[in-house]
Amino acid sequence: MNLETLCAASERHLDELLTRELGGIGDDFASRARRVAENLPDEFAQPVTRLLELRHRLGESGAREPDAELVGRYCFACGAVHEKLRAFTQARLEVESAIMGMDSVQTMPLQTGQSDQLSRFLAARDRLFRKVADVTLKFLLIGLGLLLLGLLIGVV
Repeated sequence: MNLETLCAASERHLDELLTRELGGIGDDFASRARRVAENLPDEFAQPVTRLLELRHRLGESGAREPDAELVGRYCFACGAVHEKLRAFTQARLEVESAIMGMDSVQTMPLQTGQSDQLSRFLAARDRLFRKVADVTLKFLLIGLGLLLLGLLIGVV
């Protein structure tokens, strides 16, 4: 695998994250990364700008073969930025879901078929609980009666 395809593969995963989850708009990877970095907090924007600087240094090598160490640093930086941005989007989603108020949840009225099914289910559940409770009570009373009988007779 040559070094350019390795860089392109590393960049592709980060580019998907920038476009899908962070709404990056632009013609190429660098423009999308710059636009996203403008809207990020400093602790997340700085790694993106450092990554773009590394990319620029890789592009300066021109027609000659890029330095393997620089390519390795660039691929590693792509992975590190990808993980930071993925953690940022996950944390942002968790905060947004925690802040969601009761006003934003709207309930729809049940259709008549659904309400009939729900009422039948609730009635069947109540009957089942009642039967289980009756059987359990009977077993406890029978066990208590046998214990008392055993105590009276002196077996226990």
